[in-house]
Amino acid sequence: SIDSPRFDSQDADEQSSNDLTLKPIDGISNVKQVSCGIYHTIFLCEQGNVFAIGNNQYGNLGTNDYCSRFFPVQI
Repeated sequence: SIDSPRFDSQDADEQSSNDLTLKPIDGISNVKQVSCGIYHTIFLCEQGNVFAIGNNQYGNLGTNDYCSRFFPVQI
């Protein structure tokens, strides 16, 4: 079975709830739209490239497999 990412409350204590700073992700630029699930995220770039990251237990990343991705993968 594939483990789902877990929320760590200790991490939340260390971060401000008001910290909404955008941080770059290597390999992804010019993001036009973002769609988020509970455990996965999809990025649409201005050039039309689509990237996915996160839990893929049910194939929700669109990668034709069930392997979770911890780094963005182009789909």
